[in-house]
Amino acid sequence: NGNDYLFITSEDAFTLIDINSKAVSNTIQVDTSTDKVRSIISSKDSQLIVCNTHSVYIVSLPEFKLANTIPYASSAIQS
Repeated sequence: NGNDYLFITSEDAFTLIDINSKAVSNTIQVDTSTDKVRSIISSKDSQLIVCNTHSVYIVSLPEFKLANTIPYASSAIQS
């Protein structure tokens, strides 16, 4: 589809804005006592991957609903 999205992140949430309708589609909160948002990766198969400090969120588009959460220990991440 021709929808354009803007993603805004802070440590405790990420928000999807539909540029065409100029409306906030959804905001997903992150529990900052255990996690913080690091980066967002857009994927072609109608999903958004959000990398947090202790988990990965799989978000379905265009509904922008949290489809899955994959927790991991930050010590397991190798640079």
